[in-house]
Amino acid sequence: MKNEIRSDAVWFDRITQAPIAITEFERYSGKEDNLKLEDKVKNLLLAHHRWSVKAELLILAYWIKKLTSPPQNSKLQQIIHQGFVTPV
Repeated sequence: MKNEIRSDAVWFDRITQAPIAITEFERYSGKEDNLKLEDKVKNLLLAHHRWSVKAELLILAYWIKKLTSPPQNSKLQQIIHQGFVTPV
């Protein structure tokens, strides 16, 4: 499906079955992966808005296999705080 968002992991409340946490995982190898992390943040926000009950936590878990420059967290925070426009 064109607009389908599939989160890497979602944890649910045992009683209410409402989502508690939505998680995206990504390997980060360096600056060339910044766009991948931005896409993961966007997926988190889209998934969060598509649930009728909002999750308490949105988690972006990335790992680094070798010594490299850190990701541009300011850009990720900007997407979270200011949002983004999806293509029509």
